[in-house]
Amino acid sequence: MSQKVRHPKDLRATTTWSKALRRDWHLYLLLLIPLALVFIFNYAAYPGLRMVFMDYKPAKGYAGSNWVGWATFEKVFRDKDFIRALKNSIIFNLSDLAMSFPVPIILALILNELRFPRFKKVTQTIPPVL
Repeated sequence: MSQKVRHPKDLRATTTWSKALRRDWHLYLLLLIPLALVFIFNYAAYPGLRMVFMDYKPAKGYAGSNWVGWATFEKVFRDKDFIRALKNSIIFNLSDLAMSFPVPIILALILNELRFPRFKKVTQTIPPVL
């Protein structure tokens, strides 16, 4: 009846990466979906960014379009309406942040004060389904 008691440090030393992979393969398989989405939306979009530096014509494609370098950026920054458009964008984003941040909190507080628990449950369940 004298079994050797293993300490957590001993357990860590015996678990290798390949053993963990064989043991938890289904978790690593589930991890592939988010990793693929991160790759697609963060890195697969970058090849299209070279269109900014070209006088891109869809009929000619990348190879037939002329390379203009920073000329597109110079044109945008020198435009007389650039400052107004930048100011409007900043105001729009700040107002969106100011409206979208407190509204869900206020709605949650209002729903918390409802007297009818059934209505509260239905109200909290239906919007995510839609």
